[in-house]
Amino acid sequence: MRSAGWAKHGMRRLAGKAVALAALFVAAGIVMAQARRDAGERTYKTFCASCHGAAGKGDGPMLRHLVQAPTDLTLLAKHHGGVFPSLRVSDSIDGRSSRENGPHGSREMPVWGTVFRAPAAPGTVGPRDPEREARQRLVDLLDYLSRIQDRSATGRDSNQE
Repeated sequence: MRSAGWAKHGMRRLAGKAVALAALFVAAGIVMAQARRDAGERTYKTFCASCHGAAGKGDGPMLRHLVQAPTDLTLLAKHHGGVFPSLRVSDSIDGRSSRENGPHGSREMPVWGTVFRAPAAPGTVGPRDPEREARQRLVDLLDYLSRIQDRSATGRDSNQE
């Protein structure tokens, strides 16, 4: 009878370890998702905030030096029927296929797709895919921009296009 008690005890311990392991995987997934979200915010603060402002309102410190005021990025969904225009915003940020790019760079906003695709920093180890990295940075940035939409201005949750 004693062996049946030990077997039950062993099963409980195994079940407890399985639950702990599952909790660890869930926590790791949450941490990884948060890191992706933070990547978009970091990209925004590094490349966009100087013109569009810390909160995306178009009031960055470079405003006085620009010919055209930057877009209030928090109102993109409002101006598109309550839906965040991810494809349009992606094309505008990337800029590599824009028709606005004349031979003299007539586009006011930088072509970030080229910047995001830049070579690795000195000392970077391992194989790289610069185009994939540029796309991921753009996806992270789009995620961040979709999250800063003024929900009160749209009247509904702004879904991706």
